Amino acid sequence: MKITWTFTEHEVADVRDVVNTQIARNRPTVQQRQSRNIDLPWTSNITQESLWHALVLGFVTTQQASGTGSNVSQFMEAKPFTLTYAACKEVEALGGISSLESFVNDTLLRVKVGRRKKVVPAVIDAIKRLEAGEWVAYKRYADQLLSQRLQSCTTTHYQLEREAAEYLLVFKEIGPKQSRNIWQYLGLTRYAGVFDSRVTQWLRSQLSSDLVVLNASVLMENRFRPGGM
Repeated sequence: MKITWTFTEHEVADVRDVVNTQIARNRPTVQQRQSRNIDLPWTSNITQESLWHALVLGFVTTQQASGTGSNVSQFMEAKPFTLTYAACKEVEALGGISSLESFVNDTLLRVKVGRRKKVVPAVIDAIKRLEAGEWVAYKRYADQLLSQRLQSCTTTHYQLEREAAEYLLVFKEIGPKQSRNIWQYLGLTRYAGVFDSRVTQWLRSQLSSDLVVLNASVLMENRFRPGGM
């Protein structure tokens, strides 16, 4: 079964009004998103450590406060970052997996980041996967997205962005929302954005159709194909 949605000019105008209002307010988060994910020319800073940093972001932002001023935000924005890939590998080389687990747990405990029973195993598993070969795939997607990001916007780019988001699900504790956040955080995506309940609730309140199937899970599935793309 196929469902086709046709948006009226009024509905399109409503969405544009929201976007333009946020831009006009000069909110730092909006300006940052504009410069990082949309504007050209754009200078990338994609390294192995930045890819790891983004992956850790996905682990620690799941099911806990991560907004400005939160423990998670302060941890992720700290300079120098204390949970670098190099630091993790050095600890593992000196003391093995048990030492690495303690290092990750103690690092998160010091900055009061929660869900350590979930985050620590996810970090350990990610390192094992990356060392076993996932670095190759992760970097390949990053390179492909970077090549695309340096081009002018075209809606066909969403296909690679969704494929890259789907790939990141190989890592523990990374779901559809986190996988899109990771690539977006790196500045490498424009179209595969994150939909949460606040967005879908607003859409339901603004759009005239009875969009019962409109929810975050559906919109982030690869089976969902927006018309005209």
